[in-house]
Amino acid sequence: MAVSAAVAVGLACGADQALAPACEVKNPDLAQCKDFAQLMPNFLAAIDHGETRNLKTVVETQLLVGRTADDPPPINDVLRAVFATLTRFARAPPEAGAVPPALCAPDGTPPPPPAQANQLCELRRGLFVLVHQGKGISAINLIDPLITALVNYIIGQSNRRTLADGGVVGATVPVMPHYEIATVISSICAQDNQCQLVNTLDLAIALSAYLETAEGTKTVADLQALLAKPSIQALLDTASGSGLTEDGMVAIANVLVPALQNADPVALQSIVDISFLSPYQADLQPVIDDLKLILDPAHQPNLKTPLNRALTCLTAKDKKYELVRMAHRLAVQDRLPEFSVSALTGAANSIRDLDPRGALIHLVGAVAQTVRSDETAIDAAANVCQKLFSTKLEAGQTQSNAELTLPVVADLFSKGVATEAVCAIDTLVWGCSGGATPACPNGNTRPAGTAAICVGSAP
Repeated sequence: MAVSAAVAVGLACGADQALAPACEVKNPDLAQCKDFAQLMPNFLAAIDHGETRNLKTVVETQLLVGRTADDPPPINDVLRAVFATLTRFARAPPEAGAVPPALCAPDGTPPPPPAQANQLCELRRGLFVLVHQGKGISAINLIDPLITALVNYIIGQSNRRTLADGGVVGATVPVMPHYEIATVISSICAQDNQCQLVNTLDLAIALSAYLETAEGTKTVADLQALLAKPSIQALLDTASGSGLTEDGMVAIANVLVPALQNADPVALQSIVDISFLSPYQADLQPVIDDLKLILDPAHQPNLKTPLNRALTCLTAKDKKYELVRMAHRLAVQDRLPEFSVSALTGAANSIRDLDPRGALIHLVGAVAQTVRSDETAIDAAANVCQKLFSTKLEAGQTQSNAELTLPVVADLFSKGVATEAVCAIDTLVWGCSGGATPACPNGNTRPAGTAAICVGSAP
């Protein structure tokens, strides 16, 4: 949902045009940029053409309609939450060393520790490194193909780069659709007795706090070391004929998920009793020991409770482990480059190397904590998610919302919409926090065929 909101913001900020207008705000107080009432007309105008008519119809008939005449449309509440979060950050005290009316410490000076920093300034610093300096472009550019591949899997388009029948490299061909994934996602967003979006936020808050500790740093290092081992690389290589099968991955999930859900260290240790994993016990043991620590109810921050709630939702809505099967098919069976261990760990390592202070991890927790207090926005985000991925036929429809909208989403992301959204956020944050002219990825780093959409972009 964060990506969906970012797309809406991006379209509203000019991502539908060749160049976005500069965000020139004399007063750095973000309050001057928080009015979102004019965002939706621009969003609808951006998608008002033949290729995206189905998405426009669902937005107009369902996402722009409140449950009652007095209720705001759900997508409006999602957008309001985006701006409310940024506004709260902007109204926090200025950082130490900031020269009024600026919020942030001057460029070139050492920033304060993440817990003492203004979070809007942290976001701005992160965008400066990732976007303005271009050091995180490879990680940003991984977003679009990842989401495109995921959605193509659901709607039934081959994601393989080389077709077995000698077809064109890079082409997509119709294959079996997997709308059961859309059903799982929609049901996870149901806001019922089993699933509440607030539980996901609680897990994000606890996880970000854990990753800021010495134990969290060790867990990340242990995972990286595990994935780098030749033995594990071979296990994930199906081309050898002896790699991890789909049923094998489900077998791992059948042991791992209940063990984590029930905080059972004995059951967790038994994962190495699975026949094809027993040879890897020495490799797996450091990570198993890390997970045992997390499951300890006395451990702080408490990950046990939010992890249990999140997994209870997952097991209730995805009884056949369809999400696990999808992960195997994309990463192991089809061996898509964007899902490869090297690509994902490389992107994670790149972000880690660029952020030795841990500011981005702290920022994720701060954003989750802020959104956590906005129950209306949480319900609205869940409502948008549930409706977009719904596989039920609404009155007057011959296709479900998922069938109508997901092909459009795949097309938008294949054209680089996530990169455009990052650029639009960059425009908002830099222009409205007293920064210099926003910047976007240079022409040589944008996905092929995408247009420059912000001030400072190469034509």
